[in-house]
Amino acid sequence: MAWWDAMPIEARRSIIGGGRIQLDDALDRLVTFLSLAHTTSGTPSIVWANPPSFDCTILSNAYADRAGAHWTPATPWGRRAERDLLTISEACVLAGFPVNDLIETYLKGRPDGHNALADATAQARFICACVARLRSPLDSRP
Repeated sequence: MAWWDAMPIEARRSIIGGGRIQLDDALDRLVTFLSLAHTTSGTPSIVWANPPSFDCTILSNAYADRAGAHWTPATPWGRRAERDLLTISEACVLAGFPVNDLIETYLKGRPDGHNALADATAQARFICACVARLRSPLDSRP
């Protein structure tokens, strides 16, 4: 609670304000989203998290609590589908690409404070920028 008290008022309002949906509905929507992503791309869905040991564990427990009644398997992604934002960041550094500029651009000092959707969007953009750097030719490294 002390952590949330330190967040901007807009962030605190977002967790107690309107527009929320029931957990079962949110979990159903994630199943639909991952299924659509798999169908569209033809490859299994990958779940990015920061870190998976936090985000994916919470989601996995939510699905497991409701397994049997609604969902089989317990999670809509396989255990090998979890990816870590910190790992791709370190991969860039190990490949010779600094990421401090990407961290500043995408992850630090955003005006929206702690907002889950804004966080997820910023992290997705950061991951895309890291992938772009890792795919770039070797001669473009600093």
